[in-house]
Amino acid sequence: MAVHATTANADVLIEPGSLDDKVGFYKLGDCRRALMTYSVRGGMRLYHFDDGVYRWRNDLARHIYPGDGDQYTWEMNEDLPGRTLLFRYGSMGDVKGFSWVSESGETGTATKDNDPPYTVSEVSFFNSDTELSGTLLIPAEGSITGGAVIIHGSGDSHRDNLWYFIIADRLAKNGPRYTAT
Repeated sequence: MAVHATTANADVLIEPGSLDDKVGFYKLGDCRRALMTYSVRGGMRLYHFDDGVYRWRNDLARHIYPGDGDQYTWEMNEDLPGRTLLFRYGSMGDVKGFSWVSESGETGTATKDNDPPYTVSEVSFFNSDTELSGTLLIPAEGSITGGAVIIHGSGDSHRDNLWYFIIADRLAKNGPRYTAT
């Protein structure tokens, strides 16, 4: 079943699984590592965490929606111009990276990271008539010795909020740790 995503300009129909090969870590031209992941609104989101400072106003954390052909629309913060994003593929059809151009002519590139700190998967299940969806992060190294489930409260609290990914990113990279003080 396709998902309807509402963009700033139009509704977009997204086929299930069509974004799976694009989700993962990318190395941006400015040496930051960014995570492209699923959005609760349909499409994808892009977050960066590598500078050690988790910003509440992440300059990358806007929505990315399919457009015409291989082009995607990258909605930015209100004070930044939108961008057109184009994925690059290898000879085997695998995603190698993407490039973008902003409405003001700014360009950039990103390369798919072949050594991510964790993998990302979209998960969902039904509880009676209600579908529950989430994002599963699996550490790349070591054995899994525990886990954490982040359950959102009521109101505007869902997995697209940056505070959620700050916690999830830290736990996926370092594992759940407990300290007594």
